[in-house]
Amino acid sequence: MISVSRMIQFKCLVILVLSISAVMSQRSLYQQNSYEDLRRQQLQQTRPAPSQQQKSFPDHAQQQRPAVEDTFGADLGCKDPWTTEWTRDPSDCTKVHFCIQGKKQWTINCNDTRIWSNVGHACVEPMSQWDDCNQVMTTPTLNDPRCSNEPNGMNPDPNNCAQFLACVNMTVVATMECPTNTLFSTRNNTCELSFVVASECRERSIPGHVLVTTASPIVDKPCEGTSNGDVGDPGHCARFYKCNYGRVVARIRCPANSAFNEEKKKCDWRQNVDCGDRPIY
Repeated sequence: MISVSRMIQFKCLVILVLSISAVMSQRSLYQQNSYEDLRRQQLQQTRPAPSQQQKSFPDHAQQQRPAVEDTFGADLGCKDPWTTEWTRDPSDCTKVHFCIQGKKQWTINCNDTRIWSNVGHACVEPMSQWDDCNQVMTTPTLNDPRCSNEPNGMNPDPNNCAQFLACVNMTVVATMECPTNTLFSTRNNTCELSFVVASECRERSIPGHVLVTTASPIVDKPCEGTSNGDVGDPGHCARFYKCNYGRVVARIRCPANSAFNEEKKKCDWRQNVDCGDRPIY
């Protein structure tokens, strides 16, 4: 049998080994913690302050936006490099180009026989008061006294009875010609047949190319029974009359390749109108 003394010695040895192992573990843990603390202090000393940190950006953030390619050139009227605008085609009044910073982006065509109005900024009926296809541009003058009657509308040209001025905010933006053999009436602010307006022109001169005829009862017959509106010319498929209280105030010709559509009361494509035996040219 193992003596009691040997048992006591064995237990004491086990306790001693466990004590030494515990001491060594604590020492190792202390060294590890000390190393981590030291490393943390070193990092804090070498790390720059937030205000000194340099921010990096991707390369594409430093690049400028590429310019849009000009596929048509400067001949289309996209001349202002700083604005976004609609610009009418200089050779075709039915087309308008959308320009950004002087570069053409796309083109649209007005519907039917309409044309683009630089004054109205929209597609309008030909020969209407907003038809400025053959306009003569003027140099804008702020607070122009010629716009006093209609600050935002049509005003008579003080020197020419066959012309009128388009005004926006008391500024003349365009000088426009009345249709053939018509004059601008200050009563209705529209172009009417020359013999109707001639007496009110007074100091406004009548150009030599305007034919002033004597009123005839036959002239007003197309408008009989019609208070206001447009009536087709019974003798010509491409012409129509503008009526005002049963009287003819203007005789207008439709644009090329079009005729007056009685049902729609406007100029329409030639193939959509039955002219019968009436001339078209």
